[in-house]
Amino acid sequence: MNTIMKAAGIGLAAAIIAFFAMRVSSKQKSKAVYNGRFIIHTSVAENQTSLRDIKKILEKRLTTGKYTHQINIETENSLRVLVKGIKDTSFIKEILTATARIQFRETFTLRDLVEPFTKALEIEMEQKKALTAPETKTIPQQDSLPKEISSLLDSLDYHEVKSKIDDSNPTGLIDFSYTENSPGSAILGKVRPEDTAAVRQLLMAPAVKALTPANLEYYFGKENYQQTKHKTDIVLYAIKTSGPADNAPLENEELRNASWEFDQFERPAIMLNFTKAGASKWAFLTRKNTGRCIAIIFDNMVISAPQVESEIPGGNAKISGNFTMEECQAMAEMLNTDPLPFRLAIRSASFSRASPPFNFRVLLAPLLAFLLFSGLGYFIIKTLKST
Repeated sequence: MNTIMKAAGIGLAAAIIAFFAMRVSSKQKSKAVYNGRFIIHTSVAENQTSLRDIKKILEKRLTTGKYTHQINIETENSLRVLVKGIKDTSFIKEILTATARIQFRETFTLRDLVEPFTKALEIEMEQKKALTAPETKTIPQQDSLPKEISSLLDSLDYHEVKSKIDDSNPTGLIDFSYTENSPGSAILGKVRPEDTAAVRQLLMAPAVKALTPANLEYYFGKENYQQTKHKTDIVLYAIKTSGPADNAPLENEELRNASWEFDQFERPAIMLNFTKAGASKWAFLTRKNTGRCIAIIFDNMVISAPQVESEIPGGNAKISGNFTMEECQAMAEMLNTDPLPFRLAIRSASFSRASPPFNFRVLLAPLLAFLLFSGLGYFIIKTLKST
């Protein structure tokens, strides 16, 4: 009996150590989990899609993301949404509001748009001079262009463009240095977030628009690979459109499924698989644009614009860049459901800390430790006594 008690004591000591070790390990591994309550608002006048249809799309999105949820129609234009088990509060808002409309479109380069951008820069310089010298009327010189674009335009053989700018104000609304060494890039230049409205106004000026191709629409996007200190800078693209209907060559309707994985550089990437019709369109689009860039637009924001090296058959596409794992996962979840007809608005949102699910290993490990060390201790004690 004394031997059994000693063995049990050894097993109990091991169980206590295992219990506290598992508790510490469990706390370190577990991340904060939240429950969220949202009121989502939509204007009935925006679209003929019923609130019940929108509810079904959101339910499918949350089910795909494995969220425990409940959605109720609050009024004729609002939904009350409860979501449990949220690990990232920013992405759940995107999942609940984004249209998740993805489009693949052809692009213009700065080489294609040197005339309208030259005119835009002349107008910008005239405006700056008017602000610094309001009493004098200055006529923009033919060669009064910012130096950021000089070397780029010279490399494109636009030999008449020269660089003359007031040294006291050397920067403009658009920074062209990004494309200086890659004239084939779809990125026209970098823009500060606070300047996006001014850039659009400048590029929509009648004198600039008269020189701009009719089938062009400007989009903004984030840098795929951050190369500067200004992490918040965004980039400007010129996208080809196809008239009033303006259906993109490739959209959600041709998408079979989406997933995410790590690419060869260990970066999170989104993997797309097209239907048979979509595969044919993707092959044609890549064949037509070999050597040029195709913009991938998600919710009216360019998320990537890779240069096509050759035709891509097989119906698969990979979107990689400056994405986090959570971003890729959220986009894949949304792309596996129907897109919303328009972006929704969150009228109110609140989060509360949820209790993490109980980890049964916290009890299982001590039990196994007790049985193992009790048996081992009994065997050792009996062996020592017999000798």
